[in-house]
Amino acid sequence: MQTEQPWIFDNLSRALANPAACAPTAFSGDEIRDRIREERTRSLLDFYAWLPAISGVPDRSLADAFSLKPWLGSLMILEPLEAGVDFRYRLYGCAIAEVAGFDMTGRKVSDFGSRTGAFFMNVYRRSFSSDTVWLTHNLGEHARRFVVWERLILPFATSAGGRHLVVSNIPIAVARPSGKG
Repeated sequence: MQTEQPWIFDNLSRALANPAACAPTAFSGDEIRDRIREERTRSLLDFYAWLPAISGVPDRSLADAFSLKPWLGSLMILEPLEAGVDFRYRLYGCAIAEVAGFDMTGRKVSDFGSRTGAFFMNVYRRSFSSDTVWLTHNLGEHARRFVVWERLILPFATSAGGRHLVVSNIPIAVARPSGKG
């Protein structure tokens, strides 16, 4: 785990001037609740904690589209490929795509090919292999705007006995840097 860099949130002009210095951060366990900045993230974590765990994590069938409606546009569903070597975006929420400027539905995490992509590949693998919930904050280096994202990574069991990840990705700060269209 890394120490959070609060100036990402507290001084956006500094972060805009030097986005490469803003390393993504990841938190698990008891640290998560204190680090959440967006109420929708907190409410999704509460919903997840309320679901009964089967084989260590909730069954995805208990979280249908109706029950996930408050978060639906901000959710990604990732299915593991090759036992978690990579992940495919089965769903890339419309609110995420709107802010980011692209849709990853049907594509793989490895398609990002960047520092941020490698960071999330590592966190997704850790969550998938250990059934651990993670919270992350990162600058969206791929987005068409300057975005600070808050991501909650939730492992779920599937009806076929496997696992996949449901991930909320909510922009908590958005600005348009000069020079980007």
